Amino acid sequence: MNTYKFLFLASATVLCLTLNSCEENLPPLPEAVNPNVEATADAAEGNTYTDVQPTVIDPKNNVYGYITDKTTGKGVPNVPVTDGYHYTKTDKNGCYQFVADSRARNIYYSTPADYKIEVNTKKMPAFFSTTQLDFTKQNRIDFTLEKLNKDETNFTFVAISDPQCKYTWHADRFRDESIPDFQSTFNNGSWRNIYGMTLGDILYDDHSLWGTMQSLLGNITINKDYGYFPIFNCIGNHDHNYNYANVSDYASTITYVNYFGPTDYSFNRGKAHIVVMDNVVVHSLGNNTCNYYAGYNEEQLAWLKEDLACVPNKEEMLLIFVGHIPFRNGGTDSGGNVNKTRHYSDVLNLMTDFNEAHIMIGHTHYPQFYAHNGYKTRNGQPIFEHVHAAICGGWWWSNLCTDGTPNGYAIYEVTGNTIKNYYSKATGKSIADSQIRVYNGNETYSDFTWDWGTTSWTQDGNSFTSNNLKGKVIADVFYGDANNWKVDLIYNGATYPMTQVTVSQRDWNTYSFFINKCGRSITNTSWMSQKMHYWTVTAPNGNPATLTNWQVVATHTIPGSGIQNVYTTSTMQNGYKSYIYTNGTTRTEF
Repeated sequence: MNTYKFLFLASATVLCLTLNSCEENLPPLPEAVNPNVEATADAAEGNTYTDVQPTVIDPKNNVYGYITDKTTGKGVPNVPVTDGYHYTKTDKNGCYQFVADSRARNIYYSTPADYKIEVNTKKMPAFFSTTQLDFTKQNRIDFTLEKLNKDETNFTFVAISDPQCKYTWHADRFRDESIPDFQSTFNNGSWRNIYGMTLGDILYDDHSLWGTMQSLLGNITINKDYGYFPIFNCIGNHDHNYNYANVSDYASTITYVNYFGPTDYSFNRGKAHIVVMDNVVVHSLGNNTCNYYAGYNEEQLAWLKEDLACVPNKEEMLLIFVGHIPFRNGGTDSGGNVNKTRHYSDVLNLMTDFNEAHIMIGHTHYPQFYAHNGYKTRNGQPIFEHVHAAICGGWWWSNLCTDGTPNGYAIYEVTGNTIKNYYSKATGKSIADSQIRVYNGNETYSDFTWDWGTTSWTQDGNSFTSNNLKGKVIADVFYGDANNWKVDLIYNGATYPMTQVTVSQRDWNTYSFFINKCGRSITNTSWMSQKMHYWTVTAPNGNPATLTNWQVVATHTIPGSGIQNVYTTSTMQNGYKSYIYTNGTTRTEF
């Protein structure tokens, strides 16, 4: 006869998953904020038995709890649980226990692929504790999971970059334009198992809007799946609270965590493991904003290694890695790309253990595709990085980003362990009408100094160069890149291949609109966007303006799957037609 000794904790409190409403006022600074404190979690997994027996709770562990099946009431084993610094797993009883780090703000789990994403009353993902931890005693934190009642091997991942709301009227546009577009698109499309992800900069440094954005990003109803569109979130540089910037990077995330939960977390769908991480490293206070580098600290790298170690058979899995600031070719002590000295290569190398890996990024407000050819995954392909245009465009002044790409988002179709297909989606337009805009290279803008023939100029003390596109048919293929897109002009039945520009190009049409119709400053470098996603050909008839019986055909070959999406247009952009200017008080449609 075996005898077991049990420890009963009468004072333990079960924490609910409902996200509590948070105060709009700035929360107090966390006590004893010290980013140099060493982690104390020991990732203890508790006692397990050959036969399922009650789990003995070790009194030295300051956190424990049970993850149970909502239907059967039985414990769910092998669920990864973390405090944001280290991981443990539930035992055969669904019990976890460990010594949580003293800086931990939440205890949370990585949702298994065969269980639903739990949501709170606002239909927002709720995989984390929401009551403040008290490390003077043991904290009991229980979770329940519900088995999926449908197959989610194939699912839809929606990338939503930079809502970046600074004023109430920004949030109003997100409410009145972006959200209805999500609903219309998914209600009328064939997509299923739909999950959204913001890619950082939910706010633009005005922390009075957290409650508003929390409400807007929840309770988005659709007519399929479970009746709602759940959106996960990632923190951006403007989501860090600048009031804490001179305290520590850790302190600057407190307001975000209060409203949206952990900054580093993961979950699983089908054969995909999705990881979300904060890659903004705040180092000082700017002008009502945070100054920052881009990258990851030692503890984040250790956490990521433990997270990925919980994924079985990585070589058969898809990894979707989410951050705010791009990796691309790396940076040095900057906020433009993940810094080489802040675990750039370490993080990329960890991704190569998967069958396929995609990085989802925001921050830039313009789109870019980047293949990490020096980092190959198990299927022999490079890690693919997708930098997305902003859903706010050029900070909500118009329906355009600074490079001319429409405000919008991107839709990825995941099939098993691969991203089979994807599209950009402009707000208020069909997918077919969201890919290309064609310009007349002879067009000039009477209220503007420069035109499509301008090749060099000085602006605010800076020198710029561009391409001579006079007499050209110009196709702005918003998400275009040199390796995966082919663009042709079809004129009177003949095909004229279009070639990509050789140096980065200022979109004179868009730039003129922002400066002369939206009142933006001609000396503000934020509007001086120059990109490579332009294809040109000399007008076969000598004058783009008089072309008839023509169309531009852009073919996108999806890297990995080889699927081809073909987009066409036979409309030449006429001045500022279909553009919008708004300042929160007036709205002008051109």
